[in-house]
Amino acid sequence: MDNRNVLVVGGTGCGKSVLCNVLTGTDEFKEGNYTVSETQNIQIRSFDWKKIKYSVADTVGIGNINLTTKEVLSSIIEKINSMSEGISQVLLVTDGRFLKEEIEIYDFLKEIFKGGFVTIVRTKFASFQNKDECEKDIKAMLDVNKKIAKIVKSCKVIHVDNPPIDIKAYENNSDDDEDVVTINRINGRSRNKSREKLLSHLEQVCQDDKLKMGKKFSFSKIVKIIKKN
Repeated sequence: MDNRNVLVVGGTGCGKSVLCNVLTGTDEFKEGNYTVSETQNIQIRSFDWKKIKYSVADTVGIGNINLTTKEVLSSIIEKINSMSEGISQVLLVTDGRFLKEEIEIYDFLKEIFKGGFVTIVRTKFASFQNKDECEKDIKAMLDVNKKIAKIVKSCKVIHVDNPPIDIKAYENNSDDDEDVVTINRINGRSRNKSREKLLSHLEQVCQDDKLKMGKKFSFSKIVKIIKKN
């Protein structure tokens, strides 16, 4: 069975862990409802699809209040080095705003991954199944500024929507229970459609010539990468 390693990166609160749960079809990645990052350590889960084994690695979000950017990027490098078979695809997760932290991640990634290895996953996009709306959103991102336009043009872009499926009703209000169950069920369908779209995308873009780290990055090298961009 062929193996494909997928690295998921992004800023704190962008929906990385949710994406990992959707992609793997599990609830093993801790999803956060708050602005503080729930992912404190890199997690990896595997699943089989169409006779291919996919291993999905969720990383610590840039902007984590407990770690510096340098420490987060170092942990990502360590994980890349530990995956001896190499990386088949990197998913850069964003809600479309492209915060400073997400731009820092891109600047870091472009130093070690050649073209074709990075996909921008635009999360929280309710019209993700409508091609015209997705294209309009890409155009909107291109119009923000030159820096973001350069990032978007250099990567493939896929839109998804992974709303929560564990919404709780108001305490001591049974009247809301049925509505909440319905909302969670509808959100679950949206996640399933997102998963189908993600798997189809990975089938097309995962690289056969997996990237393996041929050079070591020191803390000073990481700082230089961020500062020069």
